[in-house]
This record gives sequence, C-alpha cells and structure tokens, in this order.
Amino acid sequence: MIPSGTGHNPRQSQRGSRHRTRRLIIRLLAALALFLVILLIVVPTLLTVGPGERYLKGIAEKQLGKALRQNVRIGELETNLLSRLQIRDVRIFRTLPGGEEQDLLGLAFVRADYRLVDLLRRRLSLRSLELDGLNVAVHRDSSGALNIPQPEPSTEPEPPTEPATETPGPALKIFLGRLSILNSSFRYHDAQVPIEGRLQQISGAIEHGDQDAYRYHLQVDSIFTRYQEVSVGLHGWRISGAWQPQLWTVDSLSLDLPDLNLTGRAEIRPDEEEPIIAGRVRVHGDPGALWRRMEPLFEGPMPELDGRLDLTAAFEGTASQPRIQARLDMAGFQAASVHLTQGSLAARWESGIATLEDLQLQTLGGRLAGHGRYTADSLGTFDLALDIRDIDIAQIWRLLHQEASPYQGTIGGDIALSGAGRQPEEWTGSANVRLRQVQYHSSRIPDYTVGLTYENRTAG
Repeated sequence: MIPSGTGHNPRQSQRGSRHRTRRLIIRLLAALALFLVILLIVVPTLLTVGPGERYLKGIAEKQLGKALRQNVRIGELETNLLSRLQIRDVRIFRTLPGGEEQDLLGLAFVRADYRLVDLLRRRLSLRSLELDGLNVAVHRDSSGALNIPQPEPSTEPEPPTEPATETPGPALKIFLGRLSILNSSFRYHDAQVPIEGRLQQISGAIEHGDQDAYRYHLQVDSIFTRYQEVSVGLHGWRISGAWQPQLWTVDSLSLDLPDLNLTGRAEIRPDEEEPIIAGRVRVHGDPGALWRRMEPLFEGPMPELDGRLDLTAAFEGTASQPRIQARLDMAGFQAASVHLTQGSLAARWESGIATLEDLQLQTLGGRLAGHGRYTADSLGTFDLALDIRDIDIAQIWRLLHQEASPYQGTIGGDIALSGAGRQPEEWTGSANVRLRQVQYHSSRIPDYTVGLTYENRTAG
C-alpha cells in the first residue's frame, strides 16, 4: 500500500501547466504592446527627421512621377505626419527626344496643415493649404499634343459587372479651411495656332465661411496675349465673390485694358436644365489704343478709331435664352472719316430678337435718330426706321469724294426699310428726302422734297 501524499497528482500538474501558459501569453501581449508603443513613437520620430524625410521624399517623387508619367524632383520635405507638411522646390518636367527638358510645373513652397486623425471619421480636413511660387507652363506642339499628362488607356478587358452584395460605406468628406496662392504664374504656348498667353503675379485665396459657403478673391497683375503678330497687354484683373452649392456670386470684377476699363458683377444659380445667370458689365474709356494693336491683321492702312465710349449691359436668364439690355454713349468719336460729336444707342436682346430701341447721333453737322428690330431666325426678318435732320451736304460730299464740295445746304427726311434675308431685291423701302438752302457753287437751288419707294424689285 502506497502512503498517502507521496504519489503524483495529475490535477495539480495540469493546473500548473495552465498557469505557466497564461503567464507566457501575458508576457507576449505586454511585449507586443511595448513594441507597438515604440513603433508609434519611434517610427514617426524617425520619419520626421532628416533620413526619414528623405525617405518620404523619395517615395513621393517615385509615386508622383509614375502617376503623372513625368519627371518629379522635390528639394526638401518636412513633416510631423500628424498635422503639418512642408515641401520646397518642386519641379515636374519631361525630357524631349532631343534631350531638352520642358517644365510643366514649378512650385517654390507649399504648406499643408491638416488633421490626420479625422481620417478615422472618413473626413479629410485641410485646415489651410498655402502655395507660393506656383508656375504652370502648358505647351501644345505643332501636331496638337499637349504636355499635360493623359491617362494611359487600359489594355485589359473590363471585368463583367456583378450585382453589388454589400452596401458601400459613406464617402470620404473633404473639408478645406483656406487655400491661398502667392507669386504665381501661368503660361500657355500653342505652336499649332499660333497663340501665346501669360498670366503673371497671380495671388488670391479661398476661405471657408458659414456652413458650406466659401469666400474668394483673385488678382492677376498682368495678362499678356499674342496671336500671330498682334500682342495685347492687360493689367489689374481682380475678381471677388462667394460660392455655395446653390449660388455663385461675382461681387466685383475689374480689368484694365489699354485706355479702357472693364467692371462688372454677376450671380449664377444652378438649375435642373442649365444655370440661371444675372449680372451687369461696364466698359468705358478710349478704344483707340486697343484698336491700333490690331494693325498687323490689316493688309492696308487701318481706319482711324478714337473717342470716348461708355458701354453698359445688364443680362439675365440662361446661356441659351439670355435677356440683355445695353446702352452705349459716345462723345468726340472719330471712326474712319466720320466724326461723331455725340451719340447714344439703347438696344435689347430677348428670345432671339434684337431690338434697337433708340439711336441718337450728332454727326455731319446734323442729327440722325432711329429704331428697328431684327429676328435671328432662318428668315432674318428686320425693319428699320431713320429720321434725318439738317445733315450738311458739303460734309457728305467730302466724306464720299475726299475733296471740297461744290454743293452747300442741308438734307433731311425719313427712311423706312424692311424685309428678310440678305438679298436687297427682296426688301421693301420708302424715303422722303428734303433738301433745304442748296447752292451749287454760287447758284441757289430751290428747296424741294422727293418721295421714293422700293417694292417687288421696283423703284418708284
């Protein structure tokens, strides 16, 4: 008989084995937790110092270059991973067959302040994004190819669509607090047209306001355009306003052309069919300097164009069905050989019909007034009525013959013309012409009035 307490107990042995296993698991979990803590502290620290930032810079250059199919060079990259990223001296370019490097984009400095933890809530929060020295150059060669990256067409057949078995999660929401751009430029060169354009010293900002509204302003110090041998320089383009999902407003718009100034405002409201627009623009100044820039387009001498004008236009409706009300005032205007002492024109466009509401011109020593209407359809129906008062016959003669007139006196009357199309033989017209105090050299000619009609290709 075996004495009690001296034999092997299987239950105690099994209990001790389970205890050792638990202690081992606890130690492994503690080691894993310590490793994760070290990983979360040490790895971000390593990535935010010199060697780590150079590593991230290399990854960014490689991935951007692959995505854009261009060469990408980054000068410096600084980040703390969680909330800030700074990059200096970015260059995106391609190498042409001859070895020449053609730039698409250069960026002196970019800084992004963000909240990385917001990604856990499927939200990308950019508190601010600053771009300084952004220079974009778009080129189109003689074959029509642009230097802008184009997505590569897929050579693999698309897989057959299968019915969705899972409900997709919420989309990633993007929030932008402020975007600012400083000391930037844009250039476009087209070897096919040929045309060239440059926007220099671009600056502006977009800033989040109440709810989903954004305020914006943009300024371009100089704009240069060249077409063939014609070049025009514009200055001081400024625009400001607000945007929200149901309304885009341009509160202020201004642009300085050579001796001309353009100002305006507008608002655009989305609609199911097409946007609804409303606004007002004004152009005033002397168009002579701008007109003379067009001289290379003329083979012979250019007609003269100088004077003061003030054009205002109010518009509303849609792009396909606009309603436009315009008024033009002129003073001291010279167009070719015609001198206009003063003039005004009021017109309206609505539903494909142009209406000349009022025309008043003081020229050639007298006055000309009129009104009319034109329908922009397949027939091109029109009617025009003119009232002529005290026009100087001698000035008309000099205008037509470029010499002193043997006639003196004045001419007046009224003219009515109507019809359709561009064939004058299909038009109908009538005129009552009055000549007063007419002299030929020193001989007096009696006053008289003559009536004329034209209808069915017959004059009477």
